[in-house]
Formats: sequence, C-alpha cells, structure tokens
Amino acid sequence: MIKKILGLLSLVVISTTLSCSSDSDSDNNQTPTSSVTATVDGQSWASMTGGAIANVTQIDNMGESRTVLQIIGTKMDMSSITLQFPIDNLSVGTYTFNNDEIGLLTYATAGNGTAYTSFEETGSLTVSITQVNTTARTISGTFSGTLVDFDNTSSITLTNGAFNSVSYMNTGLYSNGTMSLTRNGGTSFTMDNDQSDAKYLMISQNSMTQMVSLMGYNSTLTSDFGVYNLNLPETATEGTYDLTADEGFSAGIGNSDNQAEFNVTSGSVTVTSHHGNHLAGTFSFTASNGTETVTISNGSFSITHN
Repeated sequence: MIKKILGLLSLVVISTTLSCSSDSDSDNNQTPTSSVTATVDGQSWASMTGGAIANVTQIDNMGESRTVLQIIGTKMDMSSITLQFPIDNLSVGTYTFNNDEIGLLTYATAGNGTAYTSFEETGSLTVSITQVNTTARTISGTFSGTLVDFDNTSSITLTNGAFNSVSYMNTGLYSNGTMSLTRNGGTSFTMDNDQSDAKYLMISQNSMTQMVSLMGYNSTLTSDFGVYNLNLPETATEGTYDLTADEGFSAGIGNSDNQAEFNVTSGSVTVTSHHGNHLAGTFSFTASNGTETVTISNGSFSITHN
C-alpha cells in the first residue's frame, strides 16, 4: 500500500514544493547557492536561481510508515529534474534503485512535456547524500541514472548530477476522517481512509506553509472521477472564508492529464469546529477550465490533523 501512496506522492508534493519554493524565495529564506545540475544526454542542465528545493515526507497510512526524500530542480524553460526515494533517516548514504523499484528519478522536458523516468524497465537511479546541515536545513549530494520515456520507446542518460545546499522542509502525509461532496448535482460520495472502494482521503501538512491540505481521490471510472482538494491554515478559526479571496483558503479539482487546469471561480468554506487538532466544516465551489465548468456542492469534512 505504501508503494501505491508513493506513486501519488509526486502529484501531492510537487505542487506544494514548487509553491513553497516561490514563497521562500520571496521571503529570502531560499539558500542563494542552492542548485540542481546534471548532464542530460550530453547537454548541461542547471536549475534557475531559487529553482531548487527538497521535501522530507513522513507517510503514515493503514499501519505502514515510510520516510521519503524528494528533491526538485526547475530550469528557466520549465524543464525539471525530480528525485524521489525512501530513506531510513536524513543522513549521509548511497541508494541504488533499478526498474520499477520505488526510488524515482524523472526528467521532464520543456515545451511538449515529454517525461523520462527511472521507474520503467531498464531504468536505474543511483543517488548519494554527501552532506546534511541540520542547522541551515540544507542537503547536498550526487546522482545519475538511465531514464526511459513512458512509452518505453526511448531512453536518456543523466550523469554528473548534483544537488548543492538545497533547502529542505518537512511534510506529513496521512489519512483519517472523511470528506464528502456532490459533483454537478449528482449523487453524494464520501472519501475516507478505506481505499478498497477507490474513494479515499489523504491529508498533507507542511512545516513551511503551516497548511492542512485535504486531498480526496475518487478513482472510480464514473463522472465523479477526480482529485478534490481543500486547503486551510493549521490555525483556522470558526467562520466562513472565500476560497478565491481569503489568504490561506483555497480549493481545486484535478481530472485526467489531458484536460486543461481547472481554476476556482467562486466558493467558500465554513469552519464549523476546530477544537484541538479536530477540524470540521462545510464547503462549496465552482471551477472552470475554459471548456468545462464543475460545481461542487454539499461538501463537508471532518479530520484530525497533526
């Protein structure tokens, strides 16, 4: 089950990490010398200034626990290199992964968005953490790998890979409670920590943003298919908040990869209870991607955050 969650982690953490990278850069918390560099099929590649950050995620789900390190570097042309692999603890060491093992190195090109990954047959990844500075909260190391495209028709090599003084943050990823909603006036459905019905709820917390993110997954092959996201501050108090205007409160929808991104055009969330770590409320919103409009109604949630 942890392996399945690791597959979702790249979707969960990449958007959070890139958002935090932007925020931390504006607050001058980003290490000025942080970078990810590599030689990609013989061509030099380097992340842009402020375009490298790392995340240490503690995953706790259905009695299983795993710590995962993710490092992301983004170039000015928006191509990116991502490393994601399990660790026992954040310390100096070398890790090697082959084929579909759960260590992952990905290179995503600019423009057409072609992605190459070590998580395919004949793919491989070797990564070494050479320095951990717990005071400055930075890590450094090296990596290399053989990457294959998702069609398994072509491959590239990454050599001379390095991540230098990259700032890291901590994220918790776990599951409890419930989130229910109705999509476009259909039948209400509930997402919780039972994944057997293909409807489940994951909760993410980030040490840098101090946000609680609820991510409801409906993986059934129906019109309700999608990822439903609701974000609130850890310190949210009882009251009603605008999902497009009030800082720290937002929502979103994710469907298939070939659809344009949905943007929330209106909506609100009402925090009905926040006692200790128990957080409950209701929500509704409308989102559009230019060609399709989705209305979420009768939304409710009840979770316990860390």
